[in-house]
Amino acid sequence: MIAIAVLCLFASIYFIPKPLHSSIFFASQVVLLVSLLSRLPGLMRANWPFLILVALFVAVTLANGYDRSINSSMLGRNLGSVVMVPVFCFTIALTYGRLGWRMMEILLIVAVVAALLAFGEGVWSNRGHVFTERFDAPGTGRNAIQFAGLMAAGIIVAAIDVADGALSRNRRIVEAACIGLFVALSIMSGSRGPLIALVLTLIAAFFFFARKREAPHGVKLLIPLVCAWAVITGVVFLSLFFERVYCPFPAQLCRSAERVDIWGWVVDQVIMHPFLGAGADFRFSVLGKGHAHNAIWGLFLAFGIPMALIWLGGIGTLIARARPAELGRKGAMFACLMLVYGFAYMGSDLPTPFTYMGPHYIFLWLPLALLMTTRRSV
Repeated sequence: MIAIAVLCLFASIYFIPKPLHSSIFFASQVVLLVSLLSRLPGLMRANWPFLILVALFVAVTLANGYDRSINSSMLGRNLGSVVMVPVFCFTIALTYGRLGWRMMEILLIVAVVAALLAFGEGVWSNRGHVFTERFDAPGTGRNAIQFAGLMAAGIIVAAIDVADGALSRNRRIVEAACIGLFVALSIMSGSRGPLIALVLTLIAAFFFFARKREAPHGVKLLIPLVCAWAVITGVVFLSLFFERVYCPFPAQLCRSAERVDIWGWVVDQVIMHPFLGAGADFRFSVLGKGHAHNAIWGLFLAFGIPMALIWLGGIGTLIARARPAELGRKGAMFACLMLVYGFAYMGSDLPTPFTYMGPHYIFLWLPLALLMTTRRSV
């Protein structure tokens, strides 16, 4: 029952079209929470600072809605995107406590199905151009960037499995082949930020877990996450040089990102709305450039300077005080590496960490939820 609900939860993120996916996404979590209800009060008590952090964001969202006199429907969506985060986090934390690594294996199944569907559709629709046109992947809102995030999660889970000597030889071969497919599709997606984030994650894997080291914790984990975000953000600025002077890669990887222009608009809005922000529903009017395309800058834009700093401090404290090693070696590797990828990803995409009940939950809020189950997460 629990495994089926988890499968529905992950599948709803990637395969179910809007608006039905939100209903299944929520219903799956209700089933899981009811099934594991006895452990919920203890987990909430252990993570009371996280609940206070969410409550502050709810208060600011309400204040911003009142200040801008937005309609109740939009206010409800803004509140829902904030409230759904702790629901998801507690659901994942409780479920991992019951299923353990099996939960990640279910995620791997979803990634494999998505990859096969994407590859099949790509070969059929693009035919001879499958390796030259940017991939338009099915099942992820037709969003190549979100699809690349799922492929990264698949790569990390499969790589951890392949490195586990306890698995059978045949299964390791199959999962190694899956890694090859995931990497190929990540490249074909043409999403540069996720690709660079994946490279940074592989580098972090070497430093984190080479020679059977214990999983990093405290500042040893926090600093690489900050650096991952800073590297991607810095690469965006450097891309101006490559776009204007020389880019040795195919055209789909050399197209203009235009992030720097958007970030200039973000600064303008933050200056105009420094305390409560412009609102979680704020969008720029330029087609294709509606949001901040950097989740950290997006926090300042949507919620204001004080709440952005509070989020950074609160999440930073949660990460610094966590002990990933208590998740077991596989769980610790997944949580640490997925967080590196998630923070790097936030350097070039997402309106805010709260926006969308969808794919970024897998590589940002899911690993954070796992850290909530460790002894010193608060």
